[in-house]
Amino acid sequence: MLEFTEEGHLYKWNGEKVLSVTQTLEPLYAYSGIPDHIMKAASERGTAVHLACEYLDNGVEFDISPEIEPYLEAWKTFLIDSQFECELVESLLYHPLYRYAGAVDRVGQLPGKGRGKKRRAIIDIKTTVNLMPTAGPQLAAYLEAFNVNFKDMPAQDRYVVQLKKDGTFKFHKHADKNDFQLFLSCQNIVKWKAANGY
Repeated sequence: MLEFTEEGHLYKWNGEKVLSVTQTLEPLYAYSGIPDHIMKAASERGTAVHLACEYLDNGVEFDISPEIEPYLEAWKTFLIDSQFECELVESLLYHPLYRYAGAVDRVGQLPGKGRGKKRRAIIDIKTTVNLMPTAGPQLAAYLEAFNVNFKDMPAQDRYVVQLKKDGTFKFHKHADKNDFQLFLSCQNIVKWKAANGY
């Protein structure tokens, strides 16, 4: 059974701590030089936007601050323009073979080529001004974990929906076949550092 504790961003599988997707990708992050107060504000904004989008997709009524409203409008526009049919919202996933966990923002279906055709996709919501290249490996990890748990309804595609403060969005497809191998390489590095006291 998978458990998640917000404090410390801690995942446990049957009581044993496992690495999160975010923790696994730490060797690739390049946040040095960005002041702490900017990082904190961006993190708080991202959390608030994610919560607002989650409430919207689950049909929960809520109050929204003026700062967050344009991002929520961007998400609403994405849902209309893309015809995305949401199936899972903020779902916890665990990969039993590679022993990592994470929370996928959305899983759902997008129109495919041909009338009536649809393709299942993993979607991550971002509110950063610039996208980090780690989005590809992050989404690949979610895709692999989803597909191992939902073999009867596999996902084929990976996207980031980048919500902007002007109420618009950008839709980014990630298709690099090396992304999951990069993720596993990071996992090996993180485990090696932990085993050697780094």
